Amino acid sequence: MNKRDFIKNTGAAALLLSLGIPLESCSSETIIPASPNNNNGNNGGNGITIDLNSGSYSALKNVDGWVLDQANGLLLVNVSGNINAFSNICPHQGCTTAWSYAGTKFTCGCHGAEFSNSGSLIAGPATRGLTQRSVSRQGDILTIS
Repeated sequence: MNKRDFIKNTGAAALLLSLGIPLESCSSETIIPASPNNNNGNNGGNGITIDLNSGSYSALKNVDGWVLDQANGLLLVNVSGNINAFSNICPHQGCTTAWSYAGTKFTCGCHGAEFSNSGSLIAGPATRGLTQRSVSRQGDILTIS
Protein backbone atom coordinates (compact mmCIF):
# COMPACT_ATOMS: atom_id res chain seq x y z
CA MET A 1 0.00 0.00 0.00
CA ASN A 2 1.45 3.37 -0.93
CA LYS A 3 1.47 6.43 1.35
CA ARG A 4 -1.48 8.08 -0.42
CA ASP A 5 -3.72 4.99 -0.09
CA PHE A 6 -2.70 4.60 3.57
CA ILE A 7 -3.64 8.19 4.39
CA LYS A 8 -6.91 7.89 2.46
CA ASN A 9 -7.88 4.64 4.21
CA THR A 10 -6.93 5.77 7.71
CA GLY A 11 -8.66 9.12 7.17
CA ALA A 12 -11.88 7.35 6.19
CA ALA A 13 -11.60 5.03 9.19
CA ALA A 14 -11.05 7.97 11.54
CA LEU A 15 -14.11 9.74 10.13
CA LEU A 16 -16.29 6.64 10.59
CA LEU A 17 -15.06 6.13 14.13
CA SER A 18 -15.66 9.79 15.02
CA LEU A 19 -19.24 9.39 13.82
CA GLY A 20 -19.66 6.28 15.95
CA ILE A 21 -19.91 3.93 12.98
CA PRO A 22 -18.29 0.57 13.79
CA LEU A 23 -15.71 -0.91 11.45
CA GLU A 24 -16.41 -4.52 12.37
CA SER A 25 -17.98 -6.98 9.98
CA CYS A 26 -19.74 -10.29 10.38
CA SER A 27 -17.80 -11.82 7.52
CA SER A 28 -14.38 -11.99 5.98
CA GLU A 29 -14.05 -9.41 3.23
CA THR A 30 -11.64 -8.04 0.69
CA ILE A 31 -11.98 -5.02 -1.55
CA ILE A 32 -9.99 -5.10 -4.76
CA PRO A 33 -9.83 -1.59 -6.23
CA ALA A 34 -10.27 -0.87 -9.91
CA SER A 35 -6.77 -0.69 -11.29
CA PRO A 36 -5.16 -1.48 -14.64
CA ASN A 37 -2.29 -3.08 -12.68
CA ASN A 38 -4.49 -5.64 -10.90
CA ASN A 39 -3.33 -9.12 -11.96
CA ASN A 40 -5.30 -11.25 -9.48
CA GLY A 41 -8.23 -11.87 -11.80
CA ASN A 42 -7.33 -12.77 -15.37
CA ASN A 43 -9.96 -11.20 -17.61
CA GLY A 44 -9.23 -13.19 -20.74
CA GLY A 45 -11.44 -14.01 -23.71
CA ASN A 46 -12.90 -17.04 -21.89
CA GLY A 47 -14.05 -15.16 -18.80
CA ILE A 48 -12.37 -14.12 -15.61
CA THR A 49 -10.10 -16.67 -13.93
CA ILE A 50 -9.55 -16.32 -10.18
CA ASP A 51 -7.20 -18.29 -7.95
CA LEU A 52 -8.66 -18.56 -4.44
CA ASN A 53 -5.13 -18.97 -3.11
CA SER A 54 -4.33 -15.40 -4.17
CA GLY A 55 -4.24 -13.10 -1.15
CA SER A 56 -6.85 -10.86 -2.74
CA TYR A 57 -9.39 -13.66 -3.10
CA SER A 58 -8.54 -15.91 -0.13
CA ALA A 59 -11.54 -14.57 1.87
CA LEU A 60 -13.70 -16.63 -0.50
CA LYS A 61 -12.29 -19.85 0.95
CA ASN A 62 -14.37 -19.18 4.10
CA VAL A 63 -18.15 -19.55 4.34
CA ASP A 64 -19.65 -16.02 4.29
CA GLY A 65 -16.35 -14.62 3.01
CA TRP A 66 -16.87 -12.04 0.30
CA VAL A 67 -14.94 -9.87 -2.13
CA LEU A 68 -15.81 -6.60 -3.83
CA ASP A 69 -13.69 -6.92 -6.98
CA GLN A 70 -13.87 -3.47 -8.55
CA ALA A 71 -11.20 -4.36 -11.10
CA ASN A 72 -13.44 -7.04 -12.64
CA GLY A 73 -16.79 -5.44 -11.72
CA LEU A 74 -17.84 -8.25 -9.36
CA LEU A 75 -19.36 -9.01 -5.99
CA LEU A 76 -18.34 -12.52 -4.90
CA VAL A 77 -19.55 -14.45 -1.86
CA ASN A 78 -19.05 -17.93 -0.44
CA VAL A 79 -22.47 -19.39 0.42
CA SER A 80 -22.10 -22.75 2.17
CA GLY A 81 -19.00 -23.56 0.11
CA ASN A 82 -20.44 -22.41 -3.23
CA ILE A 83 -19.22 -19.16 -4.78
CA ASN A 84 -21.88 -16.79 -6.12
CA ALA A 85 -20.84 -13.94 -8.43
CA PHE A 86 -22.78 -10.81 -9.33
CA SER A 87 -22.16 -7.60 -11.18
CA ASN A 88 -21.13 -4.94 -8.67
CA ILE A 89 -23.41 -2.41 -10.42
CA CYS A 90 -26.40 -1.65 -8.19
CA PRO A 91 -29.57 -1.81 -10.30
CA HIS A 92 -30.91 1.30 -8.56
CA GLN A 93 -28.54 4.03 -9.79
CA GLY A 94 -25.38 2.21 -10.82
CA CYS A 95 -23.28 2.56 -7.66
CA THR A 96 -20.29 0.20 -7.81
CA THR A 97 -18.03 0.89 -4.83
CA ALA A 98 -20.09 1.25 -1.65
CA TRP A 99 -20.99 -2.37 -0.85
CA SER A 100 -21.13 -4.17 2.48
CA TYR A 101 -22.08 -7.72 3.38
CA ALA A 102 -23.42 -8.94 6.73
CA GLY A 103 -25.64 -11.79 7.81
CA THR A 104 -26.73 -13.10 4.44
CA LYS A 105 -27.24 -9.87 2.55
CA PHE A 106 -25.43 -7.27 0.50
CA THR A 107 -26.24 -3.62 1.13
CA CYS A 108 -25.49 -0.88 -1.37
CA GLY A 109 -24.12 2.00 0.67
CA CYS A 110 -25.25 4.63 -1.84
CA HIS A 111 -29.00 4.41 -1.17
CA GLY A 112 -29.53 1.37 1.07
CA ALA A 113 -30.83 -1.24 -1.38
CA GLU A 114 -30.50 -4.76 0.05
CA PHE A 115 -29.94 -8.04 -1.80
CA SER A 116 -29.74 -11.65 -0.64
CA ASN A 117 -26.58 -13.68 -1.14
CA SER A 118 -28.39 -15.27 -4.10
CA GLY A 119 -28.77 -11.81 -5.67
CA SER A 120 -32.52 -11.35 -5.18
CA LEU A 121 -33.90 -8.01 -4.06
CA ILE A 122 -34.76 -7.77 -0.36
CA ALA A 123 -35.44 -4.04 -0.02
CA GLY A 124 -35.42 -1.04 -2.35
CA PRO A 125 -35.00 1.55 -3.65
CA ALA A 126 -33.76 -0.86 -6.34
CA THR A 127 -36.60 -2.58 -8.21
CA ARG A 128 -34.78 -5.76 -9.27
CA GLY A 129 -32.05 -8.09 -8.07
CA LEU A 130 -28.37 -8.15 -8.86
CA THR A 131 -27.16 -9.43 -12.23
CA GLN A 132 -25.78 -12.91 -11.60
CA ARG A 133 -22.65 -14.20 -13.32
CA SER A 134 -21.95 -17.83 -14.11
CA VAL A 135 -19.26 -19.47 -11.95
CA SER A 136 -17.47 -22.75 -12.57
CA ARG A 137 -14.96 -24.12 -10.08
CA GLN A 138 -12.15 -26.62 -10.33
CA GLY A 139 -10.45 -26.92 -6.97
CA ASP A 140 -9.37 -23.41 -5.99
CA ILE A 141 -9.69 -21.96 -9.50
CA LEU A 142 -12.87 -20.07 -10.43
CA THR A 143 -13.91 -19.13 -13.95
CA ILE A 144 -16.55 -16.43 -14.15
CA SER A 145 -18.36 -15.64 -17.38
